[in-house]
Amino acid sequence: MKNLIKTILLMVFPFVVIAQSPVPKDFDIEISRPYKVIDSYSRQYFNIGDNIFAFKHTKDGYVIQKFSTSTLKLESTKNITGLPDKIVVESIREIDDKLFFFYSLWDKKNEKEQLFYQEVNLATGNLEGKGKLLISVDGKVTGTIAGTGKLYGVQIVDKFKFYNSNDDSLLLIRYRKKPGKRNDAKSNDVIGFNVFTSNLTKVWSKEVRMPYTEKKMDNIDYHIDHKANVYLLSMIYKGSASSMELVKGKPNYRIEVIKISPDSDEVKIFQTSLGSKMINSISLYQGYENDLIMGGYYTISNKDIHDARGIFYLRMDENGIVKDKSTFEFPLDVLNQNESNKTIRKNDKKSGEKAEFSNLSMMKIIVEDDGSVVLIGEQAYVVTTTGKTTSVTHYFNDIIVAKIDSDGELVWLKKLPKKQHGRNTGKKDMSFRHFTYSGKHYFLYMDNAKNLNLGLKEEPATHVAGLGGYLTQYELDSRTGELSKTHILNAREVKKMVIYQFAPERIVNISDGVYVIEVYKKNKQDILIKATHRQ
Repeated sequence: MKNLIKTILLMVFPFVVIAQSPVPKDFDIEISRPYKVIDSYSRQYFNIGDNIFAFKHTKDGYVIQKFSTSTLKLESTKNITGLPDKIVVESIREIDDKLFFFYSLWDKKNEKEQLFYQEVNLATGNLEGKGKLLISVDGKVTGTIAGTGKLYGVQIVDKFKFYNSNDDSLLLIRYRKKPGKRNDAKSNDVIGFNVFTSNLTKVWSKEVRMPYTEKKMDNIDYHIDHKANVYLLSMIYKGSASSMELVKGKPNYRIEVIKISPDSDEVKIFQTSLGSKMINSISLYQGYENDLIMGGYYTISNKDIHDARGIFYLRMDENGIVKDKSTFEFPLDVLNQNESNKTIRKNDKKSGEKAEFSNLSMMKIIVEDDGSVVLIGEQAYVVTTTGKTTSVTHYFNDIIVAKIDSDGELVWLKKLPKKQHGRNTGKKDMSFRHFTYSGKHYFLYMDNAKNLNLGLKEEPATHVAGLGGYLTQYELDSRTGELSKTHILNAREVKKMVIYQFAPERIVNISDGVYVIEVYKKNKQDILIKATHRQ
């Protein structure tokens, strides 16, 4: 029997060794001393100076933890007390190296929706003083229904939306008044705009009635420039249409930018389009010289409006004059890169009518120092299957990155292979985080270990949410377009420890090539991991 067991072990052991992936060697890993876990259903992390501040929303309230970035020591844990009953946390924001805690409270007696704030004392790690009233609205504002963390408890959240100007000197807070009529075809939105300096001194505020009914108008994005002008990016449907499609080869909507200025009660409306091309994903950003940058994806087919035929780029000045407009069709070789043979055959067959990237959404626009623009998108979608039970599978696949120079020319286009999915999990440890330093872009995500040395003709192995994996980094040189990839850590072996509850949102970038991540290590304990790239 002993010999049989030895034989079995000898047969299995080589398989285990071969199946294991190499230990990551490009990053030095440090871990903190374990500390008591705080069960929470949402978390936010901020790096200010030599500290990381973690805000955690628990079923009983809110907790602020303060950590040292150099020693990883937990310096304080503060339960937020003294807040009024039935508040809704609207945002926790870093503004000009300060941290602010924003919450709303409905004044039932006076029928007013109110927004308050408290500053975080960075030395003590606790809230400073009492809440200060920032905005008071007559009547109710709209939001999203969400659970409170308590049994059968629900509340309206996201009533106030926050936007920083590019230079962080101004803060825009907007809200949408609850419509008096429930008929979208007859009701025009009333949106409140409130602009403050970085120390929360009011610059201006006004409520603006939109020029179109809710049915005809989809508000897509908002932006505030350094002159305190607010821009609203909207899709305006033509005729009786209420969803986008191509009609006789032309989109049934137009794109408008609505400009709201502090010194005028009149709104200005600027129109633009891509002709016969239908925009299906778009974002708004401010470039240099106060120009507005719009970027996204387009299609020319009604077959699947979420598929992308190519990238578009549009530059508009503050008076609505279009200074540059460009479209770039995705090349077939990029579409086929790292795809299955089945997908390649399908794309090649379509080459006459042009293949497309499926389910591609614009995630981020970055304007670089030389006036060039980097557009970042991700393939993300959800598939629901029904039978005896209903199953929901979330997919987060390839990252698409493009650089367009200040003259509107495409410099490079990169496909960063990634394949992730999770069933009935939500986002969990999928998607990615993006950081930029010294002319390089970094994309961090959880990957299957088999993909480190992936060739251009190889399909990525799938990372399944919640089943370990390797935290991986793509490094993309903005000047040359050169791309490299390295593993940071193995979630199944960090200093002889298995880690759990990793999520991209838990990564804090404290300096170039240095990341701090909070994870769970079992036994009701969390730890911090610091990963430092070896130079």
